[in-house]
Amino acid sequence: MHYNLKATGITLTPEVREYLDKKLTHLDRLATQPEMQLNIELQFSSAATGPKYRAEFNLSLGKELTRAEASGDTLHSTIDIAANELHRKLTRDKKKRLHRLRHMAVRAKRFIRGWGREEE
Repeated sequence: MHYNLKATGITLTPEVREYLDKKLTHLDRLATQPEMQLNIELQFSSAATGPKYRAEFNLSLGKELTRAEASGDTLHSTIDIAANELHRKLTRDKKKRLHRLRHMAVRAKRFIRGWGREEE
């Protein structure tokens, strides 16, 4: 999967890139469209209180945009939460699409079956 990565206040090491690759491999089979584009933004905030890291994933599939955002105390936990949220949203959307497709197929089948019957 190809993605654009933007980091603010963080030095991107090869270890972080490998970790992202490992976390995003399971998204390949959920979103296989060629016009798919994933933008990842990682940010470090040196605020005294609250979470210090923020991860934002934006996946655009044609006209659809799926977004996941997470904040945490460590970079890896933040990436985990955001990747799991994106995976959950993509799975939910795929199930909805399949349900609609099957529902319309059943309606078409019922229509065709009733087509040849003569009304009395």
